[in-house]
Amino acid sequence: MSMVNEFVTQLVRAANEVTKINGFQKRRLLDRAIFIIRDLRLQAKIYPQLRSPDITSQLQMAADDLIHGQVSNDQIQKLLLEAAGAIRELHVGLDSKTGTRFD
Repeated sequence: MSMVNEFVTQLVRAANEVTKINGFQKRRLLDRAIFIIRDLRLQAKIYPQLRSPDITSQLQMAADDLIHGQVSNDQIQKLLLEAAGAIRELHVGLDSKTGTRFD
């Protein structure tokens, strides 16, 4: 299993157990998701439009708001699942562009 797939699994698991993880762990997952999404976008040559909010800006706002306790577990759960979906889509898109096949 690739590092990206392992992280997607970790995000989904954390979303399902959001009440069991502390604020530091939530913040770290959000930060890693932001980094991976941006890295995969760069590899795929996908540049987000600056004027429209995207998943990375939502993740960053939630990560910042976690410090002040202004984000609910439901919001974190939703964002973790959205991040997992975005990462999965980017990873699949990159694999299809490079011709990587998994039989």
